This record gives sequence, C-alpha cells and structure tokens, in this order.
Amino acid sequence: MCSQVCLLNFCRCCLPDDIEAQVEARLMHPGELLPPQITHVIVESVEPPLVNPVFVFTDIQQSSALWGMGNGLIMQRATEIHDNILRSLLMKYRGYEITTAGDAFQLAFHTIREAVEYCLDVQLELLVAPWPKELCGLLPATKKQRLGHHLIFCGLRVRMGIHDAVIADGPLILDVHAVTGKMTYTGASEVIANAVGDLGDGGQVLVTKRIADWLYMYADLVAIPCSVDRMGEYTVPQINAFVEVYQVIPIELAKRKKKFSTTLKKRVTAHQYDSAQSINDDTPSVLSNAAAERRRNLYAWRERRRQLEQGALDRHEQHVNQLM
Repeated sequence: MCSQVCLLNFCRCCLPDDIEAQVEARLMHPGELLPPQITHVIVESVEPPLVNPVFVFTDIQQSSALWGMGNGLIMQRATEIHDNILRSLLMKYRGYEITTAGDAFQLAFHTIREAVEYCLDVQLELLVAPWPKELCGLLPATKKQRLGHHLIFCGLRVRMGIHDAVIADGPLILDVHAVTGKMTYTGASEVIANAVGDLGDGGQVLVTKRIADWLYMYADLVAIPCSVDRMGEYTVPQINAFVEVYQVIPIELAKRKKKFSTTLKKRVTAHQYDSAQSINDDTPSVLSNAAAERRRNLYAWRERRRQLEQGALDRHEQHVNQLM
C-alpha cells in the first residue's frame, strides 16, 4: 500500500499550500476522514490484485550489518529514504504492499509490466537518492562505485525478485489478515517469489521464466528499456521445485552486470523481523542498545503508520457506503 505520507511527498509540487497543510494536519490526526477528492486516488491505488498477482520481494543487502554500525542513526535515515522510494512508486504502478518483514518488502502487482517497471524504476531512484554522506563506504554494500564515467552503485543496494502466480503453480489462497486488514497470499507462487527475492545481489532484479518470456515478447511495452539474461536453475527447497532464473537490468545500469555474481545461491538467512542478511555479511552478533532501539522504533512506526492508513481507508469506505 502506498503511504499517504509518500503520496503527499510525491504530489507536493502540485498541491496548493493550503491543501498541503490540510492533508498534513489530517495525517497527524488520523481520526478525521480525508476529503473524497484526495482519498479516491489513494483508495484506487491500494486495491489488492485478486487474479494472477505478480509478486515482488525486496531486501536490503547487509542491512543487519549496517544497523550494527555505531548507534544506528545512519541506517535509520537511510531506511527512511529507502521506504519512501519503495512506497512512493507503488501508486504509479498499482502496487499493493502485503507486508514488511524487517527491511524486506512483500508486494503484489496486477500485471507483469507494472511489476517489472516498478523494480526498474526503484533501482534508478535508489541510485540518485539523497543518501546520508556517512553511508557511502560504511560497508562494501554501500560503497559508491563507477565504471568509467557511469555511476552504477550509490547508497543502499536492494535485491528484488519477481514471480507471477498462475494455476500451474498450484492453488493460491487469498485471505484478509484479521488484525491488519491486509490481503495475504499463501501458496507455491508466493514461496517461489520469496525464494527468488533471496537469490540476488544487492541492486539486482531476478525474475522467473514466465516473466522473462513475457519480456522477450513484449519488451516494447516496457517504459524503461532493459536487458534480460538467463542466470540458471535453482531448486526451491520448500516445495522441491526447479525454477529458471533470469536477471533484468535497466539499460542505463547495464554495467552492473560485471559486478553481480554469476552463480545462484541463497543470499539471506532470515526474514522474521530481524532484517535479512547476506551470507557474506560481517554482521555483528549484538547491536548497540541505541541501534537496537532505533530499529525497533522504526519498525514499530512503520507498522503503526500502516495500521493508521488502513483504518483511514476503512472509515472512508464505510462513509461512502453510508452515502449510497
């Protein structure tokens, strides 16, 4: 789900000062309903895909190690920038935020084109984001890198995986979470997407064969020019299934290919609210108290904001239904 805060940031240049102030005030007081002319855009953007969703799973390379650097302030600021980029682009591509686990996002899209364009756009935006200066060179995963005159890495590096759900994968169970009110998806398709999202290097977008085949056939429909390369096969242990994996790279960032691993192997070890980490990460065993507190607060605020947004949308829907 696209954050209303992110939506405000995205549309700020188009809003009159008084409207912008009203929106910000209402975001600070979630008990009030946003005006229909503002909420209808938000409501339409958060409809979960119900038929053949296309899943996108993301994660930050070496995130646990980055949280362990100093008091965690640099990573807190960087994660906020990361979150804003990922969420602000969701509405543009009709993306739906299923949930977050640590620094990982689990998303669903209505079409392959929108999912691919979203991932490519995110990679380009991350490259030019206003990262804290202290982040550069903090770890190998945040080192600014150029090849020739081309900037290919800057700031946090985010791995992304895409897989579409079809009947051939088996049944996909859709349900509404009793607490968050968000749509959840359970089935082999979701497991495959999760696994593919864990395979890439930071800054790499990996996709399964159906996605690649679609791109080979309909490349002209994708707004951001990209290349597609086969990486190999990978066994998803949870369902004992083989998947063919390809990488998709914006032409603008094609020089990244030289930096990516040519072998497929699981890059992360855990997701459950303890930010996923690379198998090659130099991850501290214990965060400083300050860093741990910053991370807890950030994740708690992220969850609280999602609850407030969902509550506001639910109230708006009830209000509309009462008027009908």
